Amino acid sequence: MNRLRRARASLRAPAVSARIQETCHATHLLGSSRSGAWHGSARSFQPAPYSIWHFRHRSPVSGETLEATIMKVGFIGLGRMGSGMAANLLKAGHTVTVHNRTRERAEALVQAGARLATDVAHACRDADAVFSMLANDEAVREVVFGEGCVLAALPEGAVHVSSSTISVALAGELQAAHGEAGQGYVSAPVFGRPDAVAAGKLFVVAAGAADAVAKVAPLLGAIGQKTFGVSAEPQAPNPTVS
Repeated sequence: MNRLRRARASLRAPAVSARIQETCHATHLLGSSRSGAWHGSARSFQPAPYSIWHFRHRSPVSGETLEATIMKVGFIGLGRMGSGMAANLLKAGHTVTVHNRTRERAEALVQAGARLATDVAHACRDADAVFSMLANDEAVREVVFGEGCVLAALPEGAVHVSSSTISVALAGELQAAHGEAGQGYVSAPVFGRPDAVAAGKLFVVAAGAADAVAKVAPLLGAIGQKTFGVSAEPQAPNPTVS
């Protein structure tokens, strides 16, 4: 119960929305199987061999060493948030390949050690995971379902992490499409002000199959100070928008 109180207290930070507070302190995601297991409310929480309800990480900016395997990561969408997230993945020691429609947005990251992808498929090739941080449903559809894009290029067993603000409907489509392709899919919207991105102080709300969330947990820990697993269903953190 002390763990729950600490989590609830941390969620009172102004940067975290009321929606996350309601979701994260009321639910747990526990599991030891491929799809994970939903165990209901915090009051009925029972210990399990494997819990992904609450990962505690410090940003690489804080100086704490994360015990994690170095991963090959693609990152698509280098706006203000995406650029900061990709930079922190680099600082954590991961191999990061970046792609953005406007190539100039990638230059600072390339100078910091990132690899520049010639197209979306290049960012996904041989990756353990690929992040998308895009403006809306339309942009995500184009990047994921277009010819030679994420769905076609991401290796089997790799995970697509969507930090974009997308609709519940699209999140369901992505889950189904990636599942058919033998890929993982995790919804991981982030919450925090722009200055929190550079400091690695974002709050990350993750939803998806237990094994997929566990695989990308070191990456989520690199971009944020805390990750909250809220559901085995990736649609859970997404707003109902079209």
